[in-house]
Amino acid sequence: MPLTSGTRLGHYQIIALLGAGGMGEVYRAHDAKLGRDVALKVLPEDLARDAAWLARFEREARMAAALSHPNIVTLHSIEEADGIHFITMEHVEGQTLDRLLVGLSDGHGGFTGLGVLEHVADDGGLRLLSPVAEPPKALRLGSVRLEDTYRVKRVDLRNLFGTE
Repeated sequence: MPLTSGTRLGHYQIIALLGAGGMGEVYRAHDAKLGRDVALKVLPEDLARDAAWLARFEREARMAAALSHPNIVTLHSIEEADGIHFITMEHVEGQTLDRLLVGLSDGHGGFTGLGVLEHVADDGGLRLLSPVAEPPKALRLGSVRLEDTYRVKRVDLRNLFGTE
C-alpha cells in the first residue's frame, strides 16, 4: 500500500514518493528528531511477511551500512514502525542520470550527454559505483543521481553486492 504525503512512520513524516520497484517504494521523508530530510526504502507488506525476504532486506542493509564512499548513498538505519519495515538513508538532491540524459540539451551549461557519462566514469568510476556486480547488470541510469554540483552518487543499493 503506497504511503501518502503527511503519513507518519515513527518520527518520520512522508513528503513524497521518489520511486518504486520490485523491492518496494522509496519516499522522501522528514526526520523530526534530527530535523533533516531522508529517503525511506519501504519493504512491501507481502515481502515483509516472508522471513527469507525480510532477512535478505536486513542483511543487505547491514552490508550497505558498512560502506563509506562519497559516491554511494549513506545508509542510516533499519527500522520498523506500525508493522512497516524500512531503511533510512541519505536523501540526495539532483536528477537521476536517466532523466538528465533524456532532457539534456545545451541548456545545462554545455554539459553534454557524453560529458555526463565521462563524469560518472571519472567521479568514482563504474567500478566503485558497482564494485562486485558487472556494470551493465548493476548500474542502471535511474540508480545514480547527479547532484547540482555534478557529484555522482549511487542511490539504489540493489545489486551492489552481486545479488539480485
